[in-house]
Amino acid sequence: MPWFSIQARDDNPRHAHVVIDKPIGSDWAPDWINDFLGLQPAREFIAAVDELGELDEITVEINSPGGDVASGVRIYHYLRGHSAKVNTRVTGMAASIATVIMMAGDTRSMAIGSNMMTHRASALICGAFNVADMEEIARNLKKVDASLVEIYTATTGKSADEINALLDQGDTYLDAEEAMEWGFATDADESLRAVASADIQPFMKQLEQQGEIAKLKAQLKGQGDNATMTAADALALAFDLTPEQAEAQAADLGDRIIALRQAQPGAVESFEITAESLQNTHPDVVAAIKAAALAEAGPAPNADEVIAAERTRVTAIVKACQTTGQTQLLDKLIDNGMPEDQASDYIYDVAAASGNRHAIHNSHSPEGGHRAGIDYQKIYDRQNRKTQA
Repeated sequence: MPWFSIQARDDNPRHAHVVIDKPIGSDWAPDWINDFLGLQPAREFIAAVDELGELDEITVEINSPGGDVASGVRIYHYLRGHSAKVNTRVTGMAASIATVIMMAGDTRSMAIGSNMMTHRASALICGAFNVADMEEIARNLKKVDASLVEIYTATTGKSADEINALLDQGDTYLDAEEAMEWGFATDADESLRAVASADIQPFMKQLEQQGEIAKLKAQLKGQGDNATMTAADALALAFDLTPEQAEAQAADLGDRIIALRQAQPGAVESFEITAESLQNTHPDVVAAIKAAALAEAGPAPNADEVIAAERTRVTAIVKACQTTGQTQLLDKLIDNGMPEDQASDYIYDVAAASGNRHAIHNSHSPEGGHRAGIDYQKIYDRQNRKTQA
């Protein structure tokens, strides 16, 4: 029975797609045994890859309980020595010698729910053996173990003592996070890392890809127009967490964002936005501005002037949001391109509707008191207009 399949990708013949989903066959077993068991030796695996010709990339998906040690080591060295970039990915379980094949990857990733299992080498012994025979078998197994430890240490960066201590624990199962901590894996599926990211944008994109934004909107709609959802609520709904787990994740996420801001003192307080910083942080926005400028009929406007105007708009929105305490509106108003005056009116309306007088403050002014350019009377008038009516 074949334990592997190998073929070139339809969209790229120089990219091989390999699947190992059964026990790994032996090069040392007589052909009649392989024929009887329906197994393919490792040399046929290597020949099948070579038949594809020159390759730029090889992706190996692994779901195997292990198999013949010598064959696994041979495949490891073949893939390590190949000129193509090798990506190994555990899709179910990589156990025993299959973990050595996993180590051949330039990148080594774990699918959601996948595991790897390590242990000492073992031998199946049948027949009558004396003490000398058993001691010889034990010495040989120790040599096999030493060769596996050498491969693990070369790949993971762990010491031989650390790897030996792991193997001494017997059958040890590692999930994606543990495999990455040990250095066996270099990466995990995107959705495993999204919630731990300090950058909220990849998290939001991940939610959109999984259709969770629609569920969030539906839940908010059912709670009424004035309903709000915290970061913890979003995490709990999107990832099926308990309220306690969601609160812990949200707190950790907030700590990471605060740490990032503190690493750049003054970046939030000064609101200093230059054309260069806008280009570096939002190249898509700058590109869209320039593209829109070029598409306009008549003389093309000065792109730098357009960027300067956008900088003024963004700065005004940031100041208004910080002054009224409505920082949750920042991304929405900046991204949708709302004009400065319209955005300011919207921010003041939201602040007034909240009914929280303490949300309007001047703590962002280093001198204290009212900051020039902010119409505080306008804010208070909007906040009190229902009472005045």
